[in-house]
Amino acid sequence: MPTQLVATSSEYFELHSIVRNERLEFTMDSVFKRTSNQVTVITRKRHNFDG
Repeated sequence: MPTQLVATSSEYFELHSIVRNERLEFTMDSVFKRTSNQVTVITRKRHNFDG
């Protein structure tokens, strides 16, 4: 379980804007109410889109 992904305000807005840019069907607001593990899954998907 990652300990690094605690939602600081800067990380929150960065991830929120990533999700909006990818036009995914959920918001980071709901994701951050889940586990930090859930957030890592989202960010990994983003890296897959780039690569």
